[in-house]
Amino acid sequence: MIGLWGPAAGDAVPRLSALLGDAHWWVRRNAVEALGRLGDAADLSGDVLEAVAAVLQGDSSVHVRSVAAGTIGCLGRRAAGTGTGSEHIPACAAALTASLGREENRPAMDRAQGRSIKYVRPTDECDICEGGGVDYGQARFELVRSAVRENALWSLVILSSHGPDALGKALPSTIEALEKVVRSEQN
Repeated sequence: MIGLWGPAAGDAVPRLSALLGDAHWWVRRNAVEALGRLGDAADLSGDVLEAVAAVLQGDSSVHVRSVAAGTIGCLGRRAAGTGTGSEHIPACAAALTASLGREENRPAMDRAQGRSIKYVRPTDECDICEGGGVDYGQARFELVRSAVRENALWSLVILSSHGPDALGKALPSTIEALEKVVRSEQN
């Protein structure tokens, strides 16, 4: 990936975007992460956001979707900081709140499989380690996890920290989604 940085990095964006549809989850995962880390070469554009949001919405891999949520947060945060692409921040927030509405917490893998976190195995429902559910002694909290929900949530919180103007028309739905998490999240 070192060769992607610098003047040639701008050429990487279309190539990485094309890899988001690859048959292999690990190729899609690395492509979506690289888009979030490219720096100025991956300024937030409608095309990049649309491609990454599609991955977040429908990729078959939990691992890839969780990285896509983080990538949207990185792209949105960079846009808020630089101003380049900031008109797409509301769409970032909308994609993340939609993800929070879709993704479900699953039983923590270490508990469900009766294994140490070091030995959990991917399942048909989840191809990423989501162990470590913590019992806080509160009835509301369960031993469940969702890497996608966690990454979507931290990305949404980071975007929200840039103020209500940055979220624009997505502000009401963002507030509603965050209130729902605060009041009812099981993890």
